[in-house]
Amino acid sequence: MSAPSQPGLRVIVVLIAISVPMLLGIETLLRIHVIGPLYGPILTELRGYYWPELSSELLATRATRLAWILIAVTVVAGIIGIALLHRTVRRATGGEAEEATPEAKVRDTLLLMTSIPQVPGLISTLCLMVGGEPLPVLICVGVSTSFVVAQGFIGERLLESARPC
Repeated sequence: MSAPSQPGLRVIVVLIAISVPMLLGIETLLRIHVIGPLYGPILTELRGYYWPELSSELLATRATRLAWILIAVTVVAGIIGIALLHRTVRRATGGEAEEATPEAKVRDTLLLMTSIPQVPGLISTLCLMVGGEPLPVLICVGVSTSFVVAQGFIGERLLESARPC
């Protein structure tokens, strides 16, 4: 009996990269078709009762401003993630022979490091949910996804350079 095959590094990176855009789509569909019709009036009434000074326009303005800020945070997080990826892959593949293969170490490192630029992207989707403009949210999600793909290419290149010839 053969051992089950594990997905390649590219497959894992693609799955990680599309997770935030998929979340944005599912979240938007739920907000439009489920949460809005079922709970929209109740949430508006609760907000009016507990936070009367927080109007829909003010909430949308603050959410949009936060989404624009999160674009910069995502860029910084992506750069930090790539720098940390270089360092941890170098450490993982340069050490002594252990039970884990270098490819497994790089895969584990990628799973951890790709979450760094994704966190601001995930938070930006919440800005859209509370009424922010879609443009900064879409830019933030795109930047987040781009950094995940970049980390995948860099991780693959580092793995190939670490393998003995």
